[in-house]
Amino acid sequence: MSGAWPPASGATSGPAHSLPAASARHDAPGAPVHPDDRYRRIGLLGEGGMGRVWLAWDTRLARNVAVKEPAGPHADAAAGLLRHEAKVAARLEHPGIVVVHDVIDADPPWFVMACVRGAPLGTRLADTGPSAVPTDLVRAVLEATEAVAYAHDGGVVHRDLSPSNLLVGDDGKARVIDWGVSGNRGDPVPHHQRVGTPRFIAPEAATAPTIEPTIDVWALGAILCAVVHGSAMAPEDVDEHASPLDAIIAKATRAAPADRYPDAGALAADLRRWFDGQRVLVRQHPLTFGGGSTGSGCWRTSRAPRSSSSGCSTDGARGFA
Repeated sequence: MSGAWPPASGATSGPAHSLPAASARHDAPGAPVHPDDRYRRIGLLGEGGMGRVWLAWDTRLARNVAVKEPAGPHADAAAGLLRHEAKVAARLEHPGIVVVHDVIDADPPWFVMACVRGAPLGTRLADTGPSAVPTDLVRAVLEATEAVAYAHDGGVVHRDLSPSNLLVGDDGKARVIDWGVSGNRGDPVPHHQRVGTPRFIAPEAATAPTIEPTIDVWALGAILCAVVHGSAMAPEDVDEHASPLDAIIAKATRAAPADRYPDAGALAADLRRWFDGQRVLVRQHPLTFGGGSTGSGCWRTSRAPRSSSSGCSTDGARGFA
């Protein structure tokens, strides 16, 4: 079910809540977020191990917003992460990153961001179920990758990418959320800190001496693997020769960081080539057709899914045939 997001940092599941009707936004102001009374809580949108996100009404500008607060047994640590997240997200002005409107420097602190109708990619995957490659969700991964590429260009590494932290809006657009543990490219990893979501953590995350974009590249490759193959297949089990998407997944999730795409920009470029019907750079061999046909076979290499007059499936269920 669609709702207003983003969810709280660390939230991995739970229902999304529909936005209230327009009249309810005015008639149910709820408790104020802060003594200035500008933001009034309407309902809880999501809750995780580190915080909560509320749907709130901005009484000054008459609009819905999402308000995030630290919570849980580690609220003090979460407060520091929240302040950091607000500062990072505020400086990343990109359509694929949720806009930060305000920071309430209280105890605990809050920050206010745009309220977006949608649900995490993980929810969309659960709703989709086993099927042919969902090109709309592959496109969402591409859009998220482009947003992360923008961050990488600015020297910021997310470090906690997962399907829970990629929001797919009801407008079909993807947005990257939860920048609380992000770091600057090249900075030392704090105490060899291992952060992230299991299944989407790069192998070197706990031992790498510095923060590098290749950590995000691995996570994005693992997310793409979940979109193309479902949750049952691990990235290391992907047959890179099966399809161009599998070749992209394999390249992004190489065990050695030096063997991956160097940053999200390079990964996004190859995904964009696939959508544009061009040969992806990670696949250099010529195009071929299934069954050796030159006119009626199905694409099995480097093109995005498209219609076929021959009746062959061209969507490459779990990779091209």
